[in-house]
Amino acid sequence: MRLLYKKVDRRLYGHVAFYKRGQLDQESESKPYRTSSPFVIGRYSANGDGRLEVFGSVVFLLREIRRSIKRFVDDNNAWHARRRRLTREADIGRVDLKYDQKAMDFVILISTHARNLCDLIARFNGRSIPRLNYEGSRDGIVTLRELFDTLIHNRYYYFDGGCVRDLFSDHFKKKRSALSGRFMGYGFDIFDFVKGVSELIEEVTVKDLTQLLRWKFKRFTADSRPQDVVWLIQNVHAFSEFLQTKIQEEGYQFMMTLMFDELAGSLERVGSPTTPNGTTVETQQVLFESPSIGIASNLDKKEFEIRVRCAVGVQDQKIGREDLKGISVGVGFETLFDEVNRAFGDDHLITRRSQRLVPAAAN
Repeated sequence: MRLLYKKVDRRLYGHVAFYKRGQLDQESESKPYRTSSPFVIGRYSANGDGRLEVFGSVVFLLREIRRSIKRFVDDNNAWHARRRRLTREADIGRVDLKYDQKAMDFVILISTHARNLCDLIARFNGRSIPRLNYEGSRDGIVTLRELFDTLIHNRYYYFDGGCVRDLFSDHFKKKRSALSGRFMGYGFDIFDFVKGVSELIEEVTVKDLTQLLRWKFKRFTADSRPQDVVWLIQNVHAFSEFLQTKIQEEGYQFMMTLMFDELAGSLERVGSPTTPNGTTVETQQVLFESPSIGIASNLDKKEFEIRVRCAVGVQDQKIGREDLKGISVGVGFETLFDEVNRAFGDDHLITRRSQRLVPAAAN
């Protein structure tokens, strides 16, 4: 399999060409026996910095959830501020109706995105929030996953004063679920819902992403389902874009280890170490630009290609940008993921950000 690209306007398209075994190893160009349809990988930034926003990736999903939460929080807080300025019941009623409609759309949209996240990261399926009875008092708990499933298949629910009530869904409920055996009336607070989803997206780590990619890579073959092929390619690109911003000067050492084993440990100039008389120690120096990391075009290799412009010198030899030369190194996905996890696997994919949602009780 070979991955091919085409850029149209600001969009980056990809498609996969399939070859018979051994064709890609031949010196002469071989024709594939079949190709996929083009699919959109992402869109380049309009400001010309070369940044690629990758669609369909875990990183994109997290950012979409955050954007939706921010829009809802802004709408919620604006609704409270507007409501406090009104005196006529008719005006308050119109403001409430408009807010309720937006809130109902928000709940469905977030449930769709967040359920996709739970499908990818199984440990989130057990997260729960308080369940409310008809009077609005806490009456046990319900998992967010069950709420997502119920809301996505909903036939009816009612949004009332900051609470979602009267859930009625075609989704099959487990016999011992928090929502089974109850004839409507139960619900949940939108404040608890937003807080619970916000905590989910802020807990996703670099290691979560590398584990997903590792699992997908291991099972990746020419017979993989089209959606799995597209998912893997999009997420590898998103992972590469993430590394471009993540790897700062203090994080370059593990990249050097991957690319230049003989230079491992020599990124920084070593001073004048104490040595026996008559012994001369020469220290290597390295000058390089930020590495570019991408998936190797030959997908059967299951490798990343690391490209960098680099110059190497010794001792006080003068090297400058005019000495930089392009170097490309293939690194197996297992090796790269192991090194990334050791360097910053516990870091979060998106930064933590407080959402100041004014509760309905404020009215």
